[in-house]
Amino acid sequence: MKEELVSIYLADKNYECYRYHIITCLTYNFRYSDRELREFFKYLKAENSELVRYALYCMLIKHSDDKQLKSTLRVQLSREANNYLKLITLDYWKRDANRVSTMDELVKQMGL
Repeated sequence: MKEELVSIYLADKNYECYRYHIITCLTYNFRYSDRELREFFKYLKAENSELVRYALYCMLIKHSDDKQLKSTLRVQLSREANNYLKLITLDYWKRDANRVSTMDELVKQMGL
């Protein structure tokens, strides 16, 4: 399933909202190795859409425990031209520890 979603993301570069939602789905429904995260970092560097880059930043922030990758993310974020993208990504990073990681946790917190 994960590989299929990644291939869909890579296949269609025309619909940024569609790609944003695919990445968001990948972020909250799967776990990643450091190798996979480094591959997503390559996608981040090559991405033109700010919305899709935001989703990729969120994915990398959420799943990476590697200090070197997080340091590289900080450098990449500092190079972003769009200050709004920087701010919302930093806000996500700041609040990441308090975020719900799975739909099951969200459902439990909502009492459903």
